[in-house]
This record gives sequence, C-alpha cells and structure tokens, in this order.
Amino acid sequence: MNARAYKEYESHAYDVVASAWTENVAANTAPYGRKLLEWLQPTRCSPMLDLACGSGEMGIYAATRFESNVTGLDLSEGLLEKARQRAEGIPNIRFHHGDAEKLPFKEKQFDYAVCSLGVMFFPNTLKALTEIRRVLRPGGEAAFAVWARRRRASCIGISATSFAQTVAPWFHRLLFRMPRYGTRILNSYVERTTPGRGPSAMRFGSPGALPKLLARAGFAGRAVTEHTETWRYRDFDDFWERFVLSTPGRTQHQKFSRSEIDEIRARMQRKSRADITAKGLAFPMTALLIRAERSPHDR
Repeated sequence: MNARAYKEYESHAYDVVASAWTENVAANTAPYGRKLLEWLQPTRCSPMLDLACGSGEMGIYAATRFESNVTGLDLSEGLLEKARQRAEGIPNIRFHHGDAEKLPFKEKQFDYAVCSLGVMFFPNTLKALTEIRRVLRPGGEAAFAVWARRRRASCIGISATSFAQTVAPWFHRLLFRMPRYGTRILNSYVERTTPGRGPSAMRFGSPGALPKLLARAGFAGRAVTEHTETWRYRDFDDFWERFVLSTPGRTQHQKFSRSEIDEIRARMQRKSRADITAKGLAFPMTALLIRAERSPHDR
C-alpha cells in the first residue's frame, strides 16, 4: 500500500476492532506505557502529547499519576471514542483525531511527547519524529516504546511468521523454505513488513534502529532500556479470539479464503506449543523503551 492507503486502512481497521481491542489487548499493552512514564518522570502539570494514544491508557495514567496536561492524538475515531469514555471526568486530558506526520499543533507547545507501541506503524517515521521535535520546547523530551525483535515479542512473532508463510508473495514463500537460510530470511522479512499491508510491528526491534532515526531528526541525549511482560491465555482458542481477532489482523483476514485462514491458524497453533504452561499459554513480550531530548539550545 502507499502511505495514504495504509493510513486509511489502519484507521478503518482499528475502528472495526475498537471495542475488542480496548477489552482484550489494551490491558496487556498498558504496562509498557506506565513503565515508560515512570522512567520519564514528567514534572507536575507539564503539557504532554500522547501520540497513537489508542483507547487512552497511557494518557490517563499520565493525567492522574503525574497530573500532566495531556493531549492525545490518534488516527482511529473508534479508539478515540473509547478513550473519551474512559477519561470522562478527568479535566486535564483531551483527545484529537490527527496524523503524527502532520501534527495540528504550534511549535514548542509541549514539554513531553510520548508514544507507546505506535511509532513502528508510522509510514514516514522520520517525518513524524521531525514533527515531534517541532512541537517540543527546547529541552523537551520524547519517549517511545517499540516491540523487540521477533523471538522476544512472541505473540507478534508467531502471528507474523504464520501469516507470511501463508500469504506472502510466492517467491518469498519459496525462500522461506530454503534449507539453512529459510528461517533467517523469514525472520528478516517479518521484521521489515507485513505483506500486503505496511510496516512491521517489529521494525525497530534492534536497539539502535530508532535512536538512529532520532539522531537524523535532530534529537540528542538518546537512551534505551527494555521491559518485559508475560501475556497469558487459557488456551489457543482464547489467544486467537482475544489477540488475533482483537487487532487489525481481523480486518485483514477478510481478504483471505477459508483455507488460508485455516492454514494461518494451524501454523500459529503449532508455533505456540513452545509457550504452553500448566496454566495455559504464556507469551514473553519485550519492548524497548527509548528516550531522547530536543536540545535546550535549539531555537
């Protein structure tokens, strides 16, 4: 997809799954945003921009725990509706529909800009980072959470590789089956792209990837740490319903035949056997946390 079509697709896909996402996925992703804020320690009453805010978990935490004056931004009206419902009665948070690559805000408006598990999906990430720097005050900080590489973000890795092995272009699927090198090629492929859709959720899984782009966008003082949570499901059916069908992948499945969906599901079930415990499935999910600042000497 081109960038415009991809953004339209993502907006629609999240609108479709907004309720399921908020109910089934947001509780799993929220701890990364909280950890990011605890690392950042924003000052009280500081203006903060929450990009790709989704259903509002991190912004609400910032507004209540740190008393930040939060502005949330997202492409999905469906998720923003959920965010507004959840934030009802909290006076120091508001939400806007908008694009991170073209921020509808004045220069030097925020002390902080945060984005938890969203920057990977911006088609032109450098443009978005440049926009973030523009709206930050000199000395302001930006902080991001991004998924680690495939083997360390198990839910996403299992889904992405099963999907690619089934519906990627035929010549890629041939390469995936090569002796010795096929697995390496598959991992590299799914860490770059989601076939037929757009950027991979794991595209910044290498610790140096996003900091390099931040440097190109003019940020300084970059730092990286990480945080791991374990996502738990009763069994594979529970995982399929509360993860796969609660994400934008649900909309993408509408393009596939019944046999393709059955093949994706079968592959995922086989791959998830390594994560079976006595209490069900337990997937380790690691995210990298990254901080950078706009130089206090910027004008």
